[in-house]
Amino acid sequence: MALGQMRKVRKITGHMRDAKWKIREAIKGIPGISFREVGDPAGDTGPFLMTIYPTADICQRFTAALQAEGVRGPEGSLTCVPMCDWGMHWYFNIPSLVNKRSNARDGFPWTHPSNAFAAGYSYARGALPVCDDMSERGALLSIASVLTDQDVDDIIAAFKKVGNAFASRPEAAR
Repeated sequence: MALGQMRKVRKITGHMRDAKWKIREAIKGIPGISFREVGDPAGDTGPFLMTIYPTADICQRFTAALQAEGVRGPEGSLTCVPMCDWGMHWYFNIPSLVNKRSNARDGFPWTHPSNAFAAGYSYARGALPVCDDMSERGALLSIASVLTDQDVDDIIAAFKKVGNAFASRPEAAR
């Protein structure tokens, strides 16, 4: 199965990357939206578009409005969510890190002498305020490899519609 997928991986990632960058380019002028910096756009596989909003409240409401416009995927999916709802990969959601638990009998890496300097470090929420801020103000849009051109156009239209609503009604953006 893996060999079969490997033959298609360039096509799959290329399709995701093309869709992501088409959406990103089309919505980059919407006030109040910025993007996660991608250091190597040509090497980006494109599975996610991360948008950043001025406040956590705007992020929540903007994302809910996108979902109401149909940018949501199947019931229960994480297709279009604020990053705080995604939960995965945030340092404070990783029990082995927060609780300094190891799968190794000797407690490695927590017990390794080279790591003694960090014995008092806390990995609980609040330890990395910039990261915490991004978890609240960032949103994630999953880019499926099967998006059609019409799907991409619909996503762009939804972003523009919601962005225009927020821009034309200052109270909506507060």
